[in-house]
Amino acid sequence: MAFGQDKDIQEYRDMMKIPDRFEDGFGWKTVIGALFLGIFMLPGSMYLSLVMGGGLGSATTQKATAAPRGPISIARGPGRGAASPPRR
Repeated sequence: MAFGQDKDIQEYRDMMKIPDRFEDGFGWKTVIGALFLGIFMLPGSMYLSLVMGGGLGSATTQKATAAPRGPISIARGPGRGAASPPRR
């Protein structure tokens, strides 16, 4: 059984030979592609998500409009203990 597996593995290894030399993949095409994504695709994606009814992030607007009440603990919220009920 092990002999058959070795034969299959060797067959797949022989499908593509290792190149003699490797070239750098970062060039002008990469820079142009990154600019294209940044200028056209990202704003287009944001526009389409807003048109479909998505928001820019409700957590951001809540944090920006809330009045500061002291130190904020990520796990428990601002000024709350572990067993405290939420404020109303």
